[in-house]
Amino acid sequence: MKQVSSKLRDWRMEGNDCVDPKPLPTKVEIRDTRIDIFFSDHRSIWIEQEDATVKVRCYNAEDDEPTSLILKRDEITIDYPE
Repeated sequence: MKQVSSKLRDWRMEGNDCVDPKPLPTKVEIRDTRIDIFFSDHRSIWIEQEDATVKVRCYNAEDDEPTSLILKRDEITIDYPE
């Protein structure tokens, strides 16, 4: 596993258009089976491949189930938790 820590900055900072200019501490873990992104405010994202489908799972601190962005070769769908 490879691990990198950084601070995610608002991409609009150069034009002074961002609302909250504070960088968000972020940790990225790269594994053979998935990529995990953890934010300091307890949000997280992981990316994995299942068969020929790429899935991006998104969590926030309030939900037990992830919202998933499902990327197939010919379509993109969103799977919301119930």
